[in-house]
Amino acid sequence: MPDNATPATHFTNIRQVLRRAIRQAENEVFVAVAWFTDDALFAELLAAQQRGVQVEVALMNDEINRQSGLDYAALETAGIAVWCYPEHLGLMHHKFCVVDESTLLIGSYNWTRKAAKNEESLLEIPIGAQLAADFRAEFERIKQVCVRLYAAAPAPPEPVPTPPPFAGETLPGGSLLAADLRVEILFLELETAQLEAEKNSMETVLLAFERRLRDLLGDLLARHLDLQRQLAERKAQLTGKRQDQEQYEQREAEFRQFREKIREDAANPEVLLDEPAAADLKQLYREAVLLAHPDRYGNDPQKEAEANALMAALTEAYRRKDLEKVREIWLSLKNGTAFRADWAAMTDIEQLQAILTKLKKRRAELAQAIADLQQSEAYRTQQANPDAEAYAAVLREQLERNIQILENEINQLYP
Repeated sequence: MPDNATPATHFTNIRQVLRRAIRQAENEVFVAVAWFTDDALFAELLAAQQRGVQVEVALMNDEINRQSGLDYAALETAGIAVWCYPEHLGLMHHKFCVVDESTLLIGSYNWTRKAAKNEESLLEIPIGAQLAADFRAEFERIKQVCVRLYAAAPAPPEPVPTPPPFAGETLPGGSLLAADLRVEILFLELETAQLEAEKNSMETVLLAFERRLRDLLGDLLARHLDLQRQLAERKAQLTGKRQDQEQYEQREAEFRQFREKIREDAANPEVLLDEPAAADLKQLYREAVLLAHPDRYGNDPQKEAEANALMAALTEAYRRKDLEKVREIWLSLKNGTAFRADWAAMTDIEQLQAILTKLKKRRAELAQAIADLQQSEAYRTQQANPDAEAYAAVLREQLERNIQILENEINQLYP
């Protein structure tokens, strides 16, 4: 199975998804998670070990886990190695689980009782040998600084492998540095794709809110903008001042833009999806974003250009609620008829570092764009007034009063 196979995105019932994956394990499960306090997942790991699955867990040695109430010693007694990451070294903040070297479960979800009640996300990704090896390498790296506090007897220290020269000897699948970079790229890629989806989802909500207001208040909004334009024009004629002329030009542009939006609304009737179709649209879009995101292809300008074009088409289809178009793009990415990323097999350090740098930059840009959206007047208005119909009723009264004031002002300037 290829390393870039299509993931499944989960936002609900995440505990059940993890339990199912562990229950289906046949050979091996290894977990790196900062906090582990969930009784149900604890029981699933014990049951897996008892049926012959090799299980290992890495977690923080901190107060949260020490006060969890779980008997980690029972895991050790059953044969599960519990690796405790020393608190003084910082925070081991991973949240990944690999099952049978074929399934990666990764996201925001800590294995805690509280997480089961939070708004969280989990990606369930079919992976191949290369990514499985990368995550195993990261897990082994973590283990080197961990201790097995709950083992019946202290485990003998394992020999620390001598790292290969920085640019010399390589291991199967690439150098240790290349493996570390590929793991970091995967984390950043998933995070960036989620941020991209979050930003576009926010923008889609705002566009839908604004369109609904235009449907409800179109005539009044147009009249209000037209009167503002007329008043600014008359003031510019009377004063001859540059700033008044610029104000008029701005009002003119706003009026024209609004009329264009009305024409676009008429040409593109709003699509109403039932709840199952809306859920399908959201999930297909998120999965497609992960596969189509242009930053995956920074080492290949042609693929990057193709991905940019496909991403634009995908986002436009999502905003139009065109489920069939989104499904078409998702399918082309899933079955490989669009293009595939090839960084998973890459061993060139400079190319991997270039991809990493680009992803970090894009992540920062998306985080800033989301922050800007959250601070925008439009977003704050929508969040404060999620019921567009109720907000339109209030706005209607304000518009009618403002229209009367503007008409009076214009009449005074046109004796």
